[in-house]
Amino acid sequence: MDKRRDDHPFRYGNASSSIYRAYTFPYTEISSNALSDINNYIDSIVFNKLNKTLVHATEQRFKEAVFEIADNTHIHSNSNQIYMYGQHFPQKQSLAFTIADNGISIPVKVNNALHAYTKNVSSHDTDLIDWATKQGNSTKDVPAAGLGLSDIINTMKQLGELTIVSNYGYWKLNSSNTLVKHHLNFPLHGTLIHFNFLLEKNFYTPTDNSAILSF
Repeated sequence: MDKRRDDHPFRYGNASSSIYRAYTFPYTEISSNALSDINNYIDSIVFNKLNKTLVHATEQRFKEAVFEIADNTHIHSNSNQIYMYGQHFPQKQSLAFTIADNGISIPVKVNNALHAYTKNVSSHDTDLIDWATKQGNSTKDVPAAGLGLSDIINTMKQLGELTIVSNYGYWKLNSSNTLVKHHLNFPLHGTLIHFNFLLEKNFYTPTDNSAILSF
């Protein structure tokens, strides 16, 4: 199938440069516990729009990260809906994917949970997000178990970059595995998590070159 008939490229910045060409995945709103619908969106909308096929292990890690965020949304933020959208940049070999909810933010949830156990709680939202990303930290049963964010972060350290925006906190893990943290001037009600998967050649299944969409 010629995927050029399925979607149209949007251009950003210098319109004459193909590196800015991106294929968008439509915005969708899905129940946070409807894993079959989320799985169908990933398979039929996201993976189907890629110009190459990801190796199975990479596909599974992508899905596991999205499912974990959806589960966190349902359990921790008390939100029944998640909002998803994304873009694929073929020349940059990157897949940008965002998941958001409008429930209880990570800093608020962590702050409330920690106050039940200790008075030594940071007032900075970036620190509270940082706490939630550590292995073994959870708002379900402080300090046991885990939010699952630590597993996602370990995955993204190998596959790309991860950004978390929640309340007044901005937290980003760069591809160099360095952290960038900022305090926002205005709050984001809920949580937005942005994945930037760097799709290097070894993440693709070898295919017949004639079947690969060229740009």
